[in-house]
Amino acid sequence: MAAPASASTAAAMSTTAASASAAPASQQFPPAGQRRIEDLVWDNRSLRVLPVDPETRIFPRQVSGACFSLVEPTPVQNPQLVAYSAEALRWIELGEAETQRADFAEYFSGNKILPGARPAAHCYCGHQFGHFSGQLGDGATMYLGEIVTSTGERVEIQFKGAGATPYSRRADGRKVLRSSIREFLCSEAHAHLGIPTTRAGTLVTSDTKVVRDIFYSGNEIQERATVITRLAPTFLRFGSFEIAKTTDSITGRAGPSPGRTDLIAKLLDYVMDSFYKEQCAHLDSREEKCIAFFRELTRRTAHMVAKWQSVGWCHGVLNTDNMSIVGLTIDYGPFGFMESFDPDYICNNSDTEGRYAYARQPEICGWNLLKLSQNLEPFAPRARLRAVVEEYENIFHEEYNRLMRLKLGLGVYSGDKEAGEGEKAAASPSPAAAAAADAAMDAEEEKSVDSEELVDNLLETMAATGSDFTNSFRALGRLVPGDKASFEAVLAYLVSQCASIATRVAALAPRIPEPQLRMIQQLMVEKPEVFQRPGMEEQLALIEAELARARQRDEVRKQSQQEKEAEDAEHWRAWLESYNLALQGELAQARHRQPDRSVDELVSLRRRVQNSHNPKYILRNWIAQTVIDAAEKGDYSVVGECLQRLRDPYDVEDRGEQEEEQRERQQQPAEEGAAAAAGSDAAASATSPAALEEEATHLKPHAPSSERDERAKTTLPPKGTQCAIHWNKERPAWASGLKVT
Repeated sequence: MAAPASASTAAAMSTTAASASAAPASQQFPPAGQRRIEDLVWDNRSLRVLPVDPETRIFPRQVSGACFSLVEPTPVQNPQLVAYSAEALRWIELGEAETQRADFAEYFSGNKILPGARPAAHCYCGHQFGHFSGQLGDGATMYLGEIVTSTGERVEIQFKGAGATPYSRRADGRKVLRSSIREFLCSEAHAHLGIPTTRAGTLVTSDTKVVRDIFYSGNEIQERATVITRLAPTFLRFGSFEIAKTTDSITGRAGPSPGRTDLIAKLLDYVMDSFYKEQCAHLDSREEKCIAFFRELTRRTAHMVAKWQSVGWCHGVLNTDNMSIVGLTIDYGPFGFMESFDPDYICNNSDTEGRYAYARQPEICGWNLLKLSQNLEPFAPRARLRAVVEEYENIFHEEYNRLMRLKLGLGVYSGDKEAGEGEKAAASPSPAAAAAADAAMDAEEEKSVDSEELVDNLLETMAATGSDFTNSFRALGRLVPGDKASFEAVLAYLVSQCASIATRVAALAPRIPEPQLRMIQQLMVEKPEVFQRPGMEEQLALIEAELARARQRDEVRKQSQQEKEAEDAEHWRAWLESYNLALQGELAQARHRQPDRSVDELVSLRRRVQNSHNPKYILRNWIAQTVIDAAEKGDYSVVGECLQRLRDPYDVEDRGEQEEEQRERQQQPAEEGAAAAAGSDAAASATSPAALEEEATHLKPHAPSSERDERAKTTLPPKGTQCAIHWNKERPAWASGLKVT
C-alpha cells in the first residue's frame, strides 16, 4: 500500500516548488513515447500564474479571491488497472511499458503522487439549466499539473473521482466503475471520430466502496470507487469566467468573488497567452486580443457542435460549466448516441423540459457563448462581443452543411474542399483537371440538387420512420446510382432499420405524466388567461410539444406493424429516388470531366468518402451497458475489446464487417457442438464450462434494474473469457428501456 496521501503530496510539492516558480529550462528528454513516470517533465503554470487559495484544509466552503485550491487525493484500497488508452498516454510521451509496473495503479489512483504533480481543484461557477447556480467547482476532479512534451506542447493532467475537495459540497468526490467506463470509452471514441475532446488516459478501479442510489429510488447499493486520468490542453471552462459575477437578479446568487474583475483579467490573459497565441500574439491591446480570442473560441465551439450533430450525439448537460474554453467536448455525464432518429431526443432523464435535447444543442451552445461574452465586457465593448456571438449561427450552419454533404457523398467529384484534401487529390489526378473542376464549380452548383433541401427531407423521413441514425447514413454509401438492384437492396435495408411500433411508442412516452397533462389541458380550456401571463412562453411551448407527442403516439398506436412497414417503405422510396437522381447527376458530370475514370472507380471513391464520415461503430448506450455489466462481474477484457473497435469507428474499407462474419463462421460449429452435447440435462448444461463460454461470447445482460446487487448473483464468466460485443446485431430487447446513470 502507498504512503498516506498527505505525506506523499507534501513530498511532491516540496520537489515541485522550485520548478513551479519558473518554466523549465532546456532539458534532456527521453525518446518520445518512452518516458518513465519519473521522466515526465512538469511545469504547473496555472498555479504559478493564477491566484491560489491560501486555505489548505479540505472542507466545503466558498472560495473567494482564488482560481484554485490545493488538495490531496484520498487513497483507495487495492487499486486495479481496468484499461488504458495507448494513444492518450502517447500524447504525454509516457511509455506503454510503464502500464506493466507494479506501482502503476498506485500512481494513477492517487495513492502515490506523480513526481512533479501538485494536486489542486479549480473554482468555477455555472448557469445550470439556464439559471445561475453560483459556485460549483471541481467537486470530483483534481488538477494534477501540466506536462511539457519534447515538442514544447503542454498537456494538463486531471484525476476524476480521486476524493473530496472544497467544492464537493456534501458529496464524497468519488466516481464509480459504471460512469467511469462510460466516460473513458466515449472520450476515446470521440477522439477517433474526429470530434474535439478531452482524452482519457487510464481507468483504475479499487476495492474501496461508495454508496450510491442509482435511480434516486431509495435503493442504495455499494459500488467500486474508480478514478479516471483525463488529459487536455486545459480544463478551464466558460464557468471559470463567472466567479466574479455579482448577485443574479433571478436566482439571487453571486459568484464567490463578486465584482473581482481583476481575477477575470488574470484568467483572460492566461488563456489568451497559453491557448490563443496564434490569434492574439501579434495584437497590442487587450481589447483586440479579447475579440480575437472570443472569435476563435466561437468558431471552435460551432465546429464542435456541428460534429456532434453530424454523428447524432447528445451531451445531456450543456451548462456553462460544462463548456471548454478551448472548444473541446468536456465532462461526459448522461450523454447518448441517438439510435432511432428523433430531433427531440433527450439523453438526460433529469432534463424534463428538453432544454438540452439533440435539436437544441446548437442553440444552447450559442446561448452559452452569449453568457461568456457578458463576463468579457470589462475588457471589450458589448457591441463588439455581441457581433461575434451573432457570427456563431452562420459558422455552425456552414460547417454542419459541409459535414452533411460529405455524409451524403455530394460534391466528391467536383474537386471542392468538401471532399477533403486526400479525396480531392484522388478525384483530380492532374493540376489541369483540378483547375478545370474549380473553374466549373460555381456553374455546377447552380445545376446541382439543393443539398440542404435533400438533407432536410432525409431527416424528416428518418423522423417519420424512426430510422436508426447511424446505420441509415452508413447504408447510403452502398447505393450505385442508376442501378435498380442496388436501389432495391438499399431500400430494403433502410426499411429494416425503421423502428417498430413498440419502439416508436416507447420513444414517444410522456415526459409530463398523463394525469397531469390532462389537468393542464382542462386548465387551458377553463382558464386560458393563466397561460397568457408574461414569462409563460417557455412552459406553454413545452406543453404544446407534449400534446403534439401525445397525438403522434396515438396515431402510431392505431397502425399495425405491417401498415407501418408499408408506410416506411413509401417514405424511404420517395426520398431515395431524389437522392439517386442527385448522385446520377454528379456521376454524369464527373464522367464528362474525367472520361478516363470508370464508373466503378468513381462510385468506389464516393463510398470511401461517405464511409469516412458515416461511422459504422458508435458507443451505443446498450453497448456501454454490456461492457459495464461484464466489468462489474470482474471481466475487464471487454473494456479493451470495446476500445479496440472504437479506435476505427469508420472502417472505411469495411474490414470490421468481414472480421465479424469470419468470427461468426468460426463460432457456429462450436455452438452447434455444445448444443448437441448438452442433451436434455438443462440444469447441468447451464453451469458447464461450455455454457459459461457461450454466455460470455454472446453477452446479453439482464434488464437494467435499481437492484444492481441482483446482477452480482449471476454466474461469473471464467476469468479471462472474451466477452464478444456483437456490434452489427440488432439492439437486444432489454435495451429499449435502458436508463443512463
